[in-house]
Amino acid sequence: MKWYRMLLVGVVWISLQNVVFTQSGFSTSGIDMSSEKGRISATVGQITHYQWVSNKGIINEGVQQPYEIFILTGVEEYSISLSLFPNPTLDDVILLIDNPGETLSYRLSSLDGKTLKDEDIHENETIIHLDNFMATVFLLTVFENNKIVKTFKIIKN
Repeated sequence: MKWYRMLLVGVVWISLQNVVFTQSGFSTSGIDMSSEKGRISATVGQITHYQWVSNKGIINEGVQQPYEIFILTGVEEYSISLSLFPNPTLDDVILLIDNPGETLSYRLSSLDGKTLKDEDIHENETIIHLDNFMATVFLLTVFENNKIVKTFKIIKN
């Protein structure tokens, strides 16, 4: 009977250690990406969590990351002033540009990266029709000379 208790205690001890230390340093999948602007690494399967906070933003490391875009891009070297309204919208949005250049364009895409519209901008006020699309979240990226000027998140109700 004593050996049975010792065996049971040993099995429980090993099981608890495996639960406590499972995936603490291992990941099931991941990706590394780099460019001239920076480097990012992402993994799937980590159970640890840490948050870095600085004056430029917040980085959350770990599991259960929300699938939402918090920081929208904007290149400060451009002198173009852009605004988009109404947002959220039911049918259309209006893109206002103070100094439209000759080579401005926009791309409307879904959150999974699928391009829905890709058109040039010729006026100060551009109406973008969303009535053919179902209610969801879109990304509207404005380009000048094929460089991103600004990206807007559009919510269609």
